[in-house]
Amino acid sequence: MIEDYIPVIIIHLILSIIFLFLGFLVKKYKLGNIISGFNPKKDDPDIICPLFGENFIFLGILGLVLIIISYFAKGMISLKFFSITYYTILTVVVINIYYRMHIIRKNSNQ
Repeated sequence: MIEDYIPVIIIHLILSIIFLFLGFLVKKYKLGNIISGFNPKKDDPDIICPLFGENFIFLGILGLVLIIISYFAKGMISLKFFSITYYTILTVVVINIYYRMHIIRKNSNQ
């Protein structure tokens, strides 16, 4: 049973570390050019980069928390439930980021 969890945990651990790393880079160094949908003519990097960076860091930390919970509750949580939960949270956070970016653009045009 534990053999089934190892590859899934490793994949999600790598994703969480990537989110933490990207979040740190985007927030600290204002790397708006690596953000999909970022337009330097429309978007202020001082507003958009912290938004993306903080949310990516949040995703990384949340992913690590889910990994720890799933590791200790291996018999109670199925792999499908863990993966569906992880990717649902990921999708909701990404939609929230782009929605907030849209609101920021809309307010800056007025």
